[in-house]
Amino acid sequence: MLAHLGHGGRLVYNLPATDAIYQRFVGINGSAYFVGGLGMTAVAFDNIVVVPIRSGVGLRLGANVGYLKFTRAPKGSVTGA
Repeated sequence: MLAHLGHGGRLVYNLPATDAIYQRFVGINGSAYFVGGLGMTAVAFDNIVVVPIRSGVGLRLGANVGYLKFTRAPKGSVTGA
């Protein structure tokens, strides 16, 4: 069940260097709200923890298992000459 409009941010813990963020982080996510609320996921790899935070308005009930992958290039960008 999903119908929401929201925004979010990320908290990052134990990041030894900026380049260390460019990898996959695995985690479990769950959220439930009817009118408005927050959802958080804690994903980790090699002692680095990333916590995406979402706020939303609407209707949401669910749980997910997945990963976040950070890359240097924005999604859909074309690199090269």
